Amino acid sequence: MKPSARTTEPPGYRPLAISRVCCTPTRWGTPTRSSKEEIGIFWDQIHQLFAQVELSVKTMYPGTPEKVALVWQGRGTGHNGVFVEFEGIDVFVLDNQGKILQMEAYWDAPATLSRLMP
Repeated sequence: MKPSARTTEPPGYRPLAISRVCCTPTRWGTPTRSSKEEIGIFWDQIHQLFAQVELSVKTMYPGTPEKVALVWQGRGTGHNGVFVEFEGIDVFVLDNQGKILQMEAYWDAPATLSRLMP
């Protein structure tokens, strides 16, 4: 039996419509995620660092019909008791059905995650 990338859904979780060929390159040296399963595993790893975390969209900027950019903000408390606030920009490329083909994530992951590490 193949293990699930996500075992529980956080409150308010809404699944993304992700195409089979999605990937998420980042500027900060993390590996490219090239499948829905890899993206799920990445989010599970992020959630494991937090006792509580919330991500919200601040602004959405539509580009062309196949591109959209989101400015988002995150807030959370790590299992180590440290509260962090962070933000970033995600750029999505969509197929003609509105499913995500590609996602580029821009945020200062090392600065945020280093505060949560034991």
